[in-house]
Amino acid sequence: MADANGPLREGLLTTAEQLRKMGFEEGEERGLRRGEEAGRRELVISMFKRGMTTPDIARATSLSVEKIETMLNETT
Repeated sequence: MADANGPLREGLLTTAEQLRKMGFEEGEERGLRRGEEAGRRELVISMFKRGMTTPDIARATSLSVEKIETMLNETT
């Protein structure tokens, strides 16, 4: 009887491992997106503090003026 449950048990472990891997990958992607967003925000703030205008920052970063203004408003 133990032999009959062996493949099922292996399948369950494999499924659990796959789900864990998917969760890890999703978390990693989410972390990367957050890091990229934080880096963009720091860049925008730095450019603004150096006297660049919002339209100039938009051209340099390919971000919209609205997104830049939102980032700048979040920091104040």
